[in-house]
Amino acid sequence: MVRRIALRGILILAVTLAALFGISPRGGAQRMAPGQNPSAQPAVAPAAATASPMEAPPVLWIERETVAHENMAAFIDTIHKQLDLFHEHQVVFRVLGLTSAAPDPNEFLFLIHFNSFAEMDQYEKNNAAMPADYQKSMQDLEDQEAKLSQWHQIMAAVFRPDLSYSADSSAVAKARLLWTCQFIVPAGHLPEFESDIHFLKDVYTKAGVDDHYFLYQTVAGAESTTFLVLRPLKSLGDFDNPPPDLAKSLDDAGKFRLAHIWKDATLSGPGTSVERLYVLRPDLSQTSDKFASFDPDFWHPKK
Repeated sequence: MVRRIALRGILILAVTLAALFGISPRGGAQRMAPGQNPSAQPAVAPAAATASPMEAPPVLWIERETVAHENMAAFIDTIHKQLDLFHEHQVVFRVLGLTSAAPDPNEFLFLIHFNSFAEMDQYEKNNAAMPADYQKSMQDLEDQEAKLSQWHQIMAAVFRPDLSYSADSSAVAKARLLWTCQFIVPAGHLPEFESDIHFLKDVYTKAGVDDHYFLYQTVAGAESTTFLVLRPLKSLGDFDNPPPDLAKSLDDAGKFRLAHIWKDATLSGPGTSVERLYVLRPDLSQTSDKFASFDPDFWHPKK
């Protein structure tokens, strides 16, 4: 879990690719820059207001790490100490920590939230201005983490609201699991893929599907036109729910398109995809008060 986003080249590449593909971070809940005094943060909405939707983070810094089984406890302890150090120095670092349920039980996923790449840049500058004792303690913890980690992948991605469905972050706050699907759209077929997603979104809306899909497009750390879908689940039982009858609200042309969508995946649909299932871990996370307010007993359990 990298606190110093010091990969300057990746940031520049990410912003360049985002501009090239016409991708721009949009929306996002208000968050403080790292190191900013919490008293400067806007007042937290009252509990009654938590029924309103919460926007998805416009930018994600995504980190996946695998750890040998015998080092799991030490790795988790290192992350705990990092989060404690953030709290001690009033550093606001919005991250969801998760552990893998499948396929690799020794994998950790960290989803770090930013409002923009500019905020990510500012985070790095604020970190560099932190006191020397903080810098040394954090560096020591980062070194420990690196020694315990067997494999580490970093990606930067931007939220695609136009390709997402009912992307209300409060659904993530109320979830216990997160299903992800990472795939690559074949070169030259992005317009067809986007058209198919727009069509499916309309179908889901007409059918009244009660589900949430957050779609992010990577701009660094993965092959071009790589997408990541996030679907929050309250339990494994969500997989038991019968699929909705999407065709009932369609005319014959719509039914034909639905029946044939992505039939030839190598041409117009997603390429090879990898699906993973993660468990949300409050002890490995640092969230905003608003996010936690949707399920305070889970995110802030009484000790």
